[in-house]
Amino acid sequence: MKQIISLVLCLIAMYTCYAQADTSKNRIQNKTAVNQAKVQMIPAAKMNFVKQRTITLQSQMITFRDSLTNSKVEIDRLLKEIKEQTDKMNEMNEMESLRLQMAMDRLSKMMNTLSNMLKKISETSQSITQNLK
Repeated sequence: MKQIISLVLCLIAMYTCYAQADTSKNRIQNKTAVNQAKVQMIPAAKMNFVKQRTITLQSQMITFRDSLTNSKVEIDRLLKEIKEQTDKMNEMNEMESLRLQMAMDRLSKMMNTLSNMLKKISETSQSITQNLK
């Protein structure tokens, strides 16, 4: 049970990271729109460096986004698996409860029968004693 809880918490944390990555993407898009509005001339040497860094960052962002997407798919799969296991456990608990109820009913009938037998034995004993007097 502790493992399931820790797994769920881990999955929630990963899912939160994925959601934050989406908001970060929106922020980056908003910043690029602002930066495009403020166009300045950049020297050619710096321009090549900036292009290379931009390409590197874009590839890293794509890799990160892909890994987050894969993580989200994995999280969804694990959540589905946990739900299925929980459903199976609930079904098993219901069956065990039904078996326990049936056993308790049988025990109650047996106790009732024993009580009736003891009552009859006592009555018979008393009648024999009455007849002897």
